[in-house]
Amino acid sequence: MEKFYTPIFDAMHSNLKKIKRNSSHLLLKAFCALLLAIGVSGNSWAQVSSYTFSQTTGAYSALVGNTTAVGGAAMNDDNLYSTTGLPFAFTFNGTAYPAATAIGISANGFIRIGAAAVNSYTSISDASNFNVVAAFNRDLQEQRYATTTGTWALGSTTMTVVSAANWAVGMKINGTTVGLTPTGIPAGTIVTNIAGNTITMSQAATAAGTNVVVGPASSLTLWITGTAPNRSIVFQWTNYKRYGALTPQDNYSFQIWLNEGGGVATNQTVQVRYGNCTSTSTTAITPMVGLKGAAATDFNSRQMGTWAASIATTANTGTMTHSNTSSPTSGTIYIWTPPTPPACAQPTTLTSSAITSTSATISWTAPASAPASGYQYFVSTVNTAPTGATVPTGSTAAGVTSANLTGLTANTTYYFWVRSNCGGSGTSTWSAGSFYTGYCAVGGTTGTYYISNFTTNGGLTNINNTSAYTVGGYTNYTAQSMSATAGQSVGFTISFGGGGTEGVRIYIDWNNDLDFLDANENPTVASAAYVASGWASTFTVPVGTANGNYRMRVVADYLSTTPISCGSSAYLEAEDYTLSVVTLASCTGTPTAGTAVTSATAISCSGTTNLSVTGSSTGSGLTYQWQQSFNGGAYTNIAGATAATYTTATLSTAGTYVFKRIITCTASGLSATSAASATLTLTYSAVACLAYCTPSQSSGCSFDYISNVTFSTIN
Repeated sequence: MEKFYTPIFDAMHSNLKKIKRNSSHLLLKAFCALLLAIGVSGNSWAQVSSYTFSQTTGAYSALVGNTTAVGGAAMNDDNLYSTTGLPFAFTFNGTAYPAATAIGISANGFIRIGAAAVNSYTSISDASNFNVVAAFNRDLQEQRYATTTGTWALGSTTMTVVSAANWAVGMKINGTTVGLTPTGIPAGTIVTNIAGNTITMSQAATAAGTNVVVGPASSLTLWITGTAPNRSIVFQWTNYKRYGALTPQDNYSFQIWLNEGGGVATNQTVQVRYGNCTSTSTTAITPMVGLKGAAATDFNSRQMGTWAASIATTANTGTMTHSNTSSPTSGTIYIWTPPTPPACAQPTTLTSSAITSTSATISWTAPASAPASGYQYFVSTVNTAPTGATVPTGSTAAGVTSANLTGLTANTTYYFWVRSNCGGSGTSTWSAGSFYTGYCAVGGTTGTYYISNFTTNGGLTNINNTSAYTVGGYTNYTAQSMSATAGQSVGFTISFGGGGTEGVRIYIDWNNDLDFLDANENPTVASAAYVASGWASTFTVPVGTANGNYRMRVVADYLSTTPISCGSSAYLEAEDYTLSVVTLASCTGTPTAGTAVTSATAISCSGTTNLSVTGSSTGSGLTYQWQQSFNGGAYTNIAGATAATYTTATLSTAGTYVFKRIITCTASGLSATSAASATLTLTYSAVACLAYCTPSQSSGCSFDYISNVTFSTIN
């Protein structure tokens, strides 16, 4: 015979039943398949999206030979199968699959190369199947036609039937019971020829039969045709129907061909061939037709138009339409041809670094065989990939795998592409990357809780910003700045709107690399727990920090003690400010003392306060000593309180506290004492401040309880 069969199926499949409920059906999915481990290599230039589509017409020929149907006599419905392997090496989606690579087959009109198929009616858009060829992917099932009676002899491959109506070459033989062959006919035997009422069978009878009930049924078969190196592996569906249709409303016959193409990858085409593919139903179905690569975004599928003039889909959800008035003509052939490989390989692993608001460095990894003429790159603020004809933004010499970009716009996303320059033989395809010339976005979605005030103290200049909630949970206040010197301690207070407690973090980008990821940045200050409105703390500008402006991000989150610096959280709000680091001139003479300030004027039970001074001298060479007066007594030095600002130890003794700061210029040896702070009053009540234990029951019964207490006026 011109075409011949090689049986290469293993018998792994699942019989799935469909249950109809309220005009819909519930799929009970079961799957078992063996995935063979294979070695493959890939090229992104040959993604299925770059395949060329064409279509033509010819005579449809059902393949027949000495075979049995996949799954035997059983009626396929959502069944899945796996081959024992490709009969030849085949390149698909830029990946070279060696001979013996597994192919998954779905009775629902598609195959999956390199892995077992997962049941699907939308294999091109689903999240489970990749490297797919779909010929007529829909919810399909096999069907058996009207029965007749047949007679055959032991060992014969022919059978005489009373009526050959509805019989067709390629169908399998069923008996009285749907899904079972009659005694004497091997399971899955298919029809190879029909001459009048004489049926030729693919398998010889194992027992004679006289006037036995027989009937033709749909089949799924696998074939290998041609001779090396120009063979084809063919998957053939014969007389299928949509799920639930009454026989013989639908008759869907079609094939998927993978062609060896002389062993040349660019000649290894994929074909879908349609035979009798008709329906009498006015209700349309929407099968998927086309290819899908290794990612959901890599597809090459068809949509209406018409079956004779289909249109390329723009989304992986595109479908064709099939009904009694819309179907492919028998002999319609859809063809997908791989692209010609580029003259040299494309670069990989595109990265960006040294990003500022106006500049960046882009880098890439050279292919295994580096191009002789270097690389070309294209940069844009629009994410539209360049074509082969696009004029590059710039180029690099051979061996140079990075480029510096300048003149960029702050807070802008840039997209860049790089390709190899093969010299006179052309260029590779483009590889893509992107970067952002600004700080990452941060914010929240709920305005219930927010930062109502942020104030710094003890800086050379300070911030005091009262604000309401900003939609989106972020405000850029970088026009507001504070200043300090390297090594200086800075105090701050943060207050909240909405009530309750929040987690707080302050992130400062000390190296101006547009992130808050470095060790002393992530974070610079953290509350470590939920804190109440008015929480005060300090941070120190690192010694050695260069003069300049630095981004300071203040973040509060009602639902997190570790607020994030980038991204979104429902109850988060963030504010950005500028911290300026400066160098002060050396002090001279007697410094100006200023007035001491305490962040709290009343404390109940116990607590701390932040101390700072307003109106004092600034400059290098100044030293400080904080003093305290308790209940009107003499001022005494506070041990360890020798910074420009100071947060007291926990105060717990009831009384009044007043604070001063002595400032000394070391160059002149002269000192001055600040005006006293406002009085801080600490109150203490055992009833209000002591925490009593809470008793609990360790044994007893529910009827053991105190029913009444009478004491003095209490009843």
